[in-house]
Amino acid sequence: MIVRKIKPEELKRTKELFAAAFEFAYENDKTAREVYEAVLEHPKSREDEKPLQKYAAFEDDDKTMTSCLSVNSYEMNFDGNLTKMAGIGGVSSLPQYRRKGGIRGCFEKMFADLYEENIDFSYLYPFSSAYYRKFGFEMGCFGKQCNYLLGMIPAFDLKDGHFVLVDESNREEVLPDVRKLYETWKAQYNGMIHNEKYEYAFVTEANPYKQQEFTYLYYRSNGKLAAYFTIHKEKRDEGQVVVCSRLVYAGKEGLQGFLSLVKTMASDHVRVLFTIPACESMECLVKEWSLGAFSQSLLPLGMVRVVNVESVLKKAAYRGTGQLILGIKDAVLPQNNGNYWIRFANGTLNVIERMPQDQMPQIHMDISDFSHGIFRGFVEGEITNYDSIEILDSKVLQSGVVNQIFYPKKNFIMEYF
Repeated sequence: MIVRKIKPEELKRTKELFAAAFEFAYENDKTAREVYEAVLEHPKSREDEKPLQKYAAFEDDDKTMTSCLSVNSYEMNFDGNLTKMAGIGGVSSLPQYRRKGGIRGCFEKMFADLYEENIDFSYLYPFSSAYYRKFGFEMGCFGKQCNYLLGMIPAFDLKDGHFVLVDESNREEVLPDVRKLYETWKAQYNGMIHNEKYEYAFVTEANPYKQQEFTYLYYRSNGKLAAYFTIHKEKRDEGQVVVCSRLVYAGKEGLQGFLSLVKTMASDHVRVLFTIPACESMECLVKEWSLGAFSQSLLPLGMVRVVNVESVLKKAAYRGTGQLILGIKDAVLPQNNGNYWIRFANGTLNVIERMPQDQMPQIHMDISDFSHGIFRGFVEGEITNYDSIEILDSKVLQSGVVNQIFYPKKNFIMEYF
């Protein structure tokens, strides 16, 4: 088996392979060269910007492609810093080549390259969380999926706030407001990416009358944008529902604006479905909890993996003053293996030192548990429930230093790749 990045003439084959693996139609009437040149000339996504950022496994002839995946470059918020993140997509193998090591080979080659390229995190949306744990991924962001009966939404006093529907007439005018609100939103949550032009296509290419997808902006009476959201309708067994695919808001009033708009649709819609960060609450905006008025459920939003442990430890936010010798085991990236002596004071990192291999750590964890702990944290006492985490010095629990490093953090992600 040969594993490498693809060549220009192989881009079309990755698209065919993906279509075959997931059983959907792909118009492949263009030549391989035409496919590659069309992507370069008219890129429609981050993936199109760097179309050769794909890893593929081949049979020994170096021609027969068996598996592939795509790597998309992002900047992601982590503890108040923008850090490099590789978004993994298009992970696929032809049925006859599955369970033969093709995907594993692609991941191993990819991670080695990402480490050398100083990438801190990787993120993906799994078909199976158990499968991707083998490569060091752990559950990343969660959302709170809300289901609200429109007729039960209270009436809110919006104090002369108003709504704007985004269409061809105002797209350029409202874009700066949308960008500004998103930047404020992004800074609150680990996992939120720095938006580029493609992520703002819902504004720059808005055509609600044709697409039947409607993006509304809610402005406070002082003229400041408090929320934007994208909605469409779906027909379900119980009737027509409003589905919100994008919701960004500033505090309680932003959510009130969103709910006030969808409430006006109660005459021909039953419910609204929307997702907010799992760490946020709807309780102050729900007056009726019986009669099926409101429900919420936890929605997994992908998996995260630390690529470079030392770099991430240097960028992490700490609490108070303390020190810890942390042992890491990474079966895919041995560069991360070892013991790290972390010292911090008044919330600021002083030094991280790689200790000799024979130095006994105080706590030992594998890369997936470390990714969980440093990205979204553990609630107090939770860390002792994981079989793969070894507490080798009980003082780290007694002193509370573990909770100063791996404390609960807000996290959310909105983009798929």
